[in-house]
Amino acid sequence: MSRDVERVLRRIWEAEIKKLNDHLARETKPLSELLRAEVPQITTRRGYIHMVDKERLLKLASYVPRRLHGKIRIPVILMRRMDAGRGVYMVMGGFYEKLLVKNLVENLDPFREDLEVEDPLYVYTPHVTELIVKYRTIFQIGFFTEF
Repeated sequence: MSRDVERVLRRIWEAEIKKLNDHLARETKPLSELLRAEVPQITTRRGYIHMVDKERLLKLASYVPRRLHGKIRIPVILMRRMDAGRGVYMVMGGFYEKLLVKNLVENLDPFREDLEVEDPLYVYTPHVTELIVKYRTIFQIGFFTEF
């Protein structure tokens, strides 16, 4: 295949992946800010409103130490790594989002701040299913591939 054809195919693929991710948050907000909001919401990349379930925010807030509420940003985005094999997701965000996910998938109670957190942090379909079922709008799934 010629370089020109490869370049065109790559651009098409990138555009399609971008479209697939239009539902993701344009920006994330601290848990503390969403807890204060009467109607917690974020804006998607497409410009739509994504409502964040207040009950599930309260559930999460009761698990996470209060001093971290301003550091954890919502929604946490889990990027499906199509190039990494079936059922592999990369946790996006910073240290505190990864710490949150690690605590949740390892079912730690109480929340532990002293965990070593891998970067990047990968989780798998059973973990993602559990997070979505328990916390729904606090997590978003996106799609990513390496070329």
